[in-house]
Amino acid sequence: ELPTLARTAVTILVCVGLAIAQRSSASPFVTMGYLAVAAMLMHAASYAISLFGMPPLDPSWWFAVGGGGAAGVAVVNSPFGLLSLFDVRLISISCVLRAFPYALSCVLVHHLCTVTDLVSVEAIVTTKRSPTESPPCDPFDLDTELGSIGLANLFAACIGAMPSYIQMSPSIINTNFSKVAPGRHKAGPLVCIASAASLFAVLQVVSAVPRPVVGAFMLSMGISFASEGAETLRHTVDPVDSGLIVMMPALMLGVGFLPGLLVGLLVALLHFIIIYSRAPILRFIKNGGELVSNTVRPYEHRQCLEVHGRNAITILSLHGFLMFGSAPQLAQALAEVCCERSAWVSERERNGSARSQPAHVSTSEESVEAPMEVVSSARDDPWFVVLDLRACQGCDFGAAEELAKMAEVVSSAGGKLRLAEPPPHVARAIYKVARGRVRELSSFQDTLRACEDALIAVRAPAKPSSTVATPSSDVQAVTLFLRPGLLESDASLRIESLATTLLSLAHRRAVAKDEVVWRPEDEAASFLIVLSGALELLYDGVHVERLVPGSSCGFLFMFAQGKRDTLMVGSAAATVLIITRALFESMHESHPSLQHQLREGMMVRVATEYQHYVRHHVSTHQSSPPAPGRRSQ
Repeated sequence: ELPTLARTAVTILVCVGLAIAQRSSASPFVTMGYLAVAAMLMHAASYAISLFGMPPLDPSWWFAVGGGGAAGVAVVNSPFGLLSLFDVRLISISCVLRAFPYALSCVLVHHLCTVTDLVSVEAIVTTKRSPTESPPCDPFDLDTELGSIGLANLFAACIGAMPSYIQMSPSIINTNFSKVAPGRHKAGPLVCIASAASLFAVLQVVSAVPRPVVGAFMLSMGISFASEGAETLRHTVDPVDSGLIVMMPALMLGVGFLPGLLVGLLVALLHFIIIYSRAPILRFIKNGGELVSNTVRPYEHRQCLEVHGRNAITILSLHGFLMFGSAPQLAQALAEVCCERSAWVSERERNGSARSQPAHVSTSEESVEAPMEVVSSARDDPWFVVLDLRACQGCDFGAAEELAKMAEVVSSAGGKLRLAEPPPHVARAIYKVARGRVRELSSFQDTLRACEDALIAVRAPAKPSSTVATPSSDVQAVTLFLRPGLLESDASLRIESLATTLLSLAHRRAVAKDEVVWRPEDEAASFLIVLSGALELLYDGVHVERLVPGSSCGFLFMFAQGKRDTLMVGSAAATVLIITRALFESMHESHPSLQHQLREGMMVRVATEYQHYVRHHVSTHQSSPPAPGRRSQ
């Protein structure tokens, strides 16, 4: 019919103009302004036609408000829209039950699309726009975003309007309309005001907007979605994803909406499981001799970890999604670790039965004396398997159950499985499923430190038996710092004498728990040796390392004559020995051997920390597991 053709032609012309306006500017104000001008022009054209005595435009050009609508369509003047027609007595339970699956499927699709698009919105609103710009201070709260969208859609449903999708989320509103007042928390009132005002204004607005204007806007959106889908299809490499893009709309049109949606979701779910089951979840496998905690330890303890940590501590770092499909990768790697451990224990038992005298274990730098234990001690040595879960993005029920079974397997082999620093949602899943079978979920550094402490307590070199008297704990702590690798009895006695001299010259300081030893910008006029207790070193609120008796800190800044950039606090009641720059320099004349031994301890400390930094940097940036059979190299 001619009126329908006329409305269609006008709709196409308005849509073309809208495309030109949107291409000229991406601002939403330009789009709204163009549509408002188009609506006013149609009103002006209708008025001009009536002035010339021509018949007015057909009523079908406008939305009917307050009059009789089409058959079966309720039209009301109430500002509360369809909500004013609600009557409990008119509810048909059978009709609601028939419509419920369709409503639920629409909610599901809308929710999936909204969450997916909000991920892009989060990336936009939380990214710095320039290198000098600070990131947004207020966090991106997905619950708040979805709650605002849901509220807006409830208002839209009450008045019979279109769903607002994500246009009413605080981030979108702030991005589009409140750039002069950044901060998503300031966009929340705008959501409430716009949604509430729509109750009283939507009928008047709808009655003033011609149908071709609304049709042009809907046509523009349809073209945008179609072009976006074609672009997605063109850039999609995975054939399954490409097939889903084409198959789901075809099934929905040919078979029905719900069957097509159900088939598409099932295929997508199976495809997701297959992809993430094949994806490697092992970042690297290291031993306790290669990767150590950030605890500052004496030289002898470092050497103990270097020698014995290779077979006593194994670290498996995971990343990605830990699910029932990818858990077999971890189970296979853990089985190999258990086999290597069993082979090592068997070899130790064979060697121990052949000889029981102390043996010298050669390292890459020097020979360290390590006593050979009795035959049965190999199985009694502590053995830990640490699963580093810091980069784990998710864990399902099947994977959590597998972790609990793996803990039992390691325990039956004589070891202990430790899960280190899983994200909060992963930790909750493991706790809920394991139910006490996997208990310790500490941070990675605390977990590794506890394993090292247990190994050092058993394997640390004992004091030479020829020492005349047992020195005090303070002398032992200073001696641990002064004697890097000098375990002979005569050298040990000499070092203990130097330690006693240093204790008589330097100042002791008692540090309470949480007491500050130094702050950033303090003058670095001294360094310290921990005699007892423990200290924490922090940089900008981030934990850097932990100091235990026999360790030292601060001498590099003292030599550089600069200012501190870290915070040192007591993590427990501690005692430290303060060596000032003046005292260290005076030792050149009064106690040259003591100064020389202090320099030796400092150089060993620097070399050990640099070695630890290199190994930790390589391990944490390694994205794929090493080749089988080369983990111990």
